[in-house]
Amino acid sequence: MASISSAKLLDTSVVAHFDLDELCAAELTSWMEVSGAELPLAALRVFERTWDLPVVEKSFD
Repeated sequence: MASISSAKLLDTSVVAHFDLDELCAAELTSWMEVSGAELPLAALRVFERTWDLPVVEKSFD
């Protein structure tokens, strides 16, 4: 998810009505179910750790 979030600016410059949350709705929902967390703030979504840490903490809790 960090990779596609990082590319959002490029994607929106190519496709004016690009909605990343709509495109990845199933993946975001799955991540929330697996991690037990809310979606990260938009500015933090570009960092892999932001996505990994909640899943790891839940798995090894």
